Amino acid sequence: MPKIPANLWRSRHGVFYARVVLSSSLRSYFNVRREFRRSLQTFDRKIAVKRVRAILVKLDYLEQRLMSDKPKSDDYIKEGFIEFLDVDFGNGKKIGKLRIDHNGDHERELATAQALMGASKSDNNVKPESEKRFSELSQAYLADCISDGTKKTATDAYERSLKQFTDVEGDMLLSEITRETMRGFLNKLQRLPSSHNNKKEYKNKSIATLLTLKNVPVRSASTIGKEMGRISSCLGWGVREEWIRRNYAEGLGQKNIKKNSTSYSPFEPDDLVKLFGSKNYQNQTFRKHSFYWLPLLGLFTGARLSELVQMRVRDVKESDMVMMFHIVEDESNGLSTKTDAGVRRVPVHSFLIKQGFLLYLQNLQTRREDRILPDYKQRKSDGSWSDDPSKKFTAYRRKCGILGSREKVFHSFRHTVINRLTQEGKFPNEHIQELIGHETGVLMYDVYSHGLPAKKLQEIVETLDFEKHLPDMPPWQSGLNR
Repeated sequence: MPKIPANLWRSRHGVFYARVVLSSSLRSYFNVRREFRRSLQTFDRKIAVKRVRAILVKLDYLEQRLMSDKPKSDDYIKEGFIEFLDVDFGNGKKIGKLRIDHNGDHERELATAQALMGASKSDNNVKPESEKRFSELSQAYLADCISDGTKKTATDAYERSLKQFTDVEGDMLLSEITRETMRGFLNKLQRLPSSHNNKKEYKNKSIATLLTLKNVPVRSASTIGKEMGRISSCLGWGVREEWIRRNYAEGLGQKNIKKNSTSYSPFEPDDLVKLFGSKNYQNQTFRKHSFYWLPLLGLFTGARLSELVQMRVRDVKESDMVMMFHIVEDESNGLSTKTDAGVRRVPVHSFLIKQGFLLYLQNLQTRREDRILPDYKQRKSDGSWSDDPSKKFTAYRRKCGILGSREKVFHSFRHTVINRLTQEGKFPNEHIQELIGHETGVLMYDVYSHGLPAKKLQEIVETLDFEKHLPDMPPWQSGLNR
């Protein structure tokens, strides 16, 4: 096996991390004692090596900039001065060249420059050195995100939000962007029809026309807040990299995000009776195999919807004498997890086996299916695995009589599982969080734990005794549904 380079560290799940011992100047910059660590978001060693090299180059560049801000010798101080070219004071006065030299007294030089220009360092009256456009900033920011190992799903979301700004406001010069620009953009987002890029009725309409439409569904405050948050992140990066003077989107659209965001409720025993006592389950009249299994998998694994829908048949296999769901990350094949902790193993509950899940797997293998829930499709526009099954489950939930509650959705299965395991009180929180794919928040556990044994994970999963709330259900049979 090839030796792992010193700057790489591989977690117990096989995810590679950058691991760099920092110099004293960088330690103070990152506010850490000694070591910088960041997930490289890959299992592939070759990709990890490339990404860690990019990080090392960035750290070296940052250290050089930090060191260049400090005087290196008395000669350096004596020779210092501030010089501006083509200075425009904004009041009709222009100077082709301006030099301020106080024999190395840098603070005095800055104060003189500010006094002459009648502006603070953060004022936007002084034009940026280069007149670059928003699209150029966007491309540089996205490239930086990719080199930092940001997940593809996240960078795709940022790219859509940044493109939306140029679609609505045009590809503006950075020097033209103001707080009012961003307030105007926020106002337009609040009026634009939701999903206007994907719906046929809006396809050939200009932004100006869309903004005049009345009584159309619009984005929620939470969605708009996320859009503005991505714009703000890009501009914030631009400020740090000296592309633009201020982050003019900071704080806009964020005020009511938490207030408007939905907190999902767990399913109650009566809800479970309605969901699994339906004619579809009792008579096995689901049109597709996947419709039968998805709710059961949610209830007895606590996994996220996207984790279940994208799971492959080959990811369900025996480990240490226990049949397990292996939730993996493989972006080259379109598989992703919400966090690094999402990469994990979850034992197959005995109730699922009783209902015929292993026979179902054999059926999938015979049909040469790739995924365990092949009847759900990935959305082409953004690669989402959860949109199609979420809509279908919502329709099924309403059909079962669980109405008028936006707080009870498929994700409620996850809350149901977490509540049950927590209330049991038998297992440490770190063990429960490992099973469901949450960061534990305990540094020593996250870094040095090699994962719970399969038998211990199985013990935790078997605590989920929801079958006592379920009506009698005939086991799955391939002949009764497609």
